[in-house]
This record gives sequence, C-alpha cells and structure tokens, in this order.
Amino acid sequence: IINGDGNIVKTFYGKEERDVRLTAKRFFKKLFAKKEAVKMPSSITWNGTADNGNMLPDGKYRIILSSKDELNNTGVSTTNAVVLDNTAPIADLGLDHEIFSPNGDGNKDEITITQNLSDGDYWKTEIRDMDGRIISDWEWKTNSPKELKWDGKDNKGEIVDDGSYDYLIYGRDKAGN
Repeated sequence: IINGDGNIVKTFYGKEERDVRLTAKRFFKKLFAKKEAVKMPSSITWNGTADNGNMLPDGKYRIILSSKDELNNTGVSTTNAVVLDNTAPIADLGLDHEIFSPNGDGNKDEITITQNLSDGDYWKTEIRDMDGRIISDWEWKTNSPKELKWDGKDNKGEIVDDGSYDYLIYGRDKAGN
C-alpha cells in the first residue's frame, strides 16, 4: 500500500513454504514433483495501519499486488485507489438565543440554530422533549443548511408545550464514521 508521496506504508507477504527436513528419499521425490504455487489468501483486510502498527493519516492510497518467482519473473497488478477515512463528521452548533416564545406575538417566535457541518456527509437532527420523544426531525444527505429555524412546532405542525428541549445531531460519512 502506497501513500500519496509514493512511499510504501504497508506490506503483506506470502512466501513459499519450504521443508528443510530432507532425507535422500524425500529429496529425489521433491526433485521430480510438480512445483506447488504459493498459498495466497482470497482477500486481504487492511485496517489503515502502517507496517509499524501506527494508524496512517486520512488520505488517498494506492494498492498494488506484485509477485515474483524464483527466476525473478515479476507480475504487477493494476493500481487500485482507496481513500482512508478515520475522521468522524464535524459539527459546530450555535443558538441565537436560549429561550423563545412561539406564540405569534412577533417577539422571539422562533429560534435559529446555526450549524457548520462537514460537507459530503449524511446528517440527521432531532428535537426531543425531556421524556426523549422526537418532536421534530430533519435529514440531509447533501447540502445541509447553515441555519435551521424552529418555530416550536412538532412534525404535525402543532405548537409544543412549554418546557426544555434538546437538539441532537447525528453525522455519518461515506466510510461509516
């Protein structure tokens, strides 16, 4: 596995198993036996670490499979690109005020939630009452709004009771973070 600078950061090896306990009889038997291929796994799983065990930084990597026989004949796969992403989506939230009164008198009838959310990620938000019930919710797969105005209404369009409410936000990126 090669990083963006072209340096090899992770290697996986498969080597021929050799029997070093040879008798004369086993030597001649092996001499005329058909050569067996090196056993290769059907898949290789990479967890984002380097050969030294440290987690590699997020970014683009190339995966190349190469093989070489005892006569130095070499085969190289096509390059496969992969993106390593261990960073969770980022959300920075704010409120224009902490108390509002959605009674239609023109004074603090709604609250504005500012949201600076990382681009390209899936976002789901919920407003919950103190019993944990979802009052209102929104979902964005792309283009999440920078501001969300809540008018104190539930998903049915009815004004909710006075009280305290929580605004929860859940983010997920393409890598599942």
